[in-house]
Parts: sequence; C-alpha cells; structure tokens
Amino acid sequence: MQGGNLGRYMDVDLSAGTIVVKHTDPQDEELYVGGRGMGVRMLYDNTPGGLDPFDERMVLIFSVGPLTGTNAPQSNRFIVTTKSPLTGCIGDSHCGGNFATKLKKAGYDAVLLRGRSERPVYLEIDSDDVILKDASHLWGKTTSETQAALPDQFGKAVIGPAGENRVRYACIVSQHRVAGRCGTGAVMGSKNLKAIIANGKKKTPIARPEAYKELQRNLSATLKSRGKTVFPSA
Repeated sequence: MQGGNLGRYMDVDLSAGTIVVKHTDPQDEELYVGGRGMGVRMLYDNTPGGLDPFDERMVLIFSVGPLTGTNAPQSNRFIVTTKSPLTGCIGDSHCGGNFATKLKKAGYDAVLLRGRSERPVYLEIDSDDVILKDASHLWGKTTSETQAALPDQFGKAVIGPAGENRVRYACIVSQHRVAGRCGTGAVMGSKNLKAIIANGKKKTPIARPEAYKELQRNLSATLKSRGKTVFPSA
C-alpha cells in the first residue's frame, strides 16, 4: 500500500529481553486492512494451537490502522489482540487515548510481545530508541498512578493491580480510555509488563493527499451536522 501504513512493526521477546524491528508483508497490509485485521493475522501466525492465554509463548499485539496518525476523525485508536483468558477464543479490544497516535508517530504499525519477563518491566519507545526498563517501582500502582509516574510527553498503555493479578477481565488503560474487552490486561500482567509508552515525530504517508483532504473535510462536516455526534453547548 502506498499510504497509511509505515511497513514495520516491533517484535519484543520479554523472556530474552530482545527487541527486533521487522517489516510487514505488503500483501498482508492489503489483505488485512486496519489494526484489527493485522492483529488477528499476527496472532494466527505466531500462536500454536491450544495454547493457554497465560502461557509465556502467547503473544500480545498492539496495532494501529492506516488512518491513525492523521487528522481523520476518530482515528486515534489502537487494538489489543491476544487469546482471551475470559473466553479462550480470539480476543481483540479497542481503545482511544493518545497511545495510538504516539505509537504511529514513533514509526510503528504494531508491537508484538512474546515471552515473560523475570521482573516487572515497561517498554519505552522513543522513535528508534526502544528499551525495556525496570517497573518494580510501578508494580502495585493503579492505572492513574502509573500514568502519572511516567513521562508526560509519551502516550501510555498501562495496567493496574487487576492485570498484575491476572483477573480474567482486567483492562488496559490509556489516559481515561479503556481497552475493556476480553481480559487483555490479564495477559499483559502475566508477562510482567506494566506499561508501554511511545513518542515520536514521524508522519503517516498519504498516497493521494488532495483526495484525502477532500474526504476528510466531507466526513468532518457530516459528523458536525449530526445531533448524535455533536455535544450540545453548555
């Protein structure tokens, strides 16, 4: 695809402490459009059949779509994909907040996490500078406390005590938004991963800028003209 995707994702092995940047398959980008499609494709490719959601080999995927990082309305959303500890089936949960846009601006369409860290950690993504950091001081904190303790300029996706203790419906939180379905926070906690934070200045490529601008203007005008999508003035 000529626009929307950045063509790369991050593969993080928490057991080994390794971080590898990989390129996405262009055919997959075309066939599985959007963060949800790519997340499910990556889950299928990287998960053996019958795996328990809390097995350290289970992958946890954060992904964004082609419009994320642009000024398209309602495009600041990320998808978390894994096997749900609540249902035992494919689980994907959608979330707003600023993490999605910040991840795209850091230069990635997705982050795939596998393995389990021996100690609590968080992943810091600052464009091409990516590092796993100790999160012992954050363990036990609520999602609000955790976000407040991390650098302001970063977008954040964090868990609280429910995720740490593998509560099967635990959520992942970004600002005041919640990935609330399928217990994705429990899988994150099972990996001893307290948070992912991201920041950067990269731009999302747009294949046809003028056509995009016209579409964006029309869509924004439509949303502003509908009573159900406009908040009444105070």
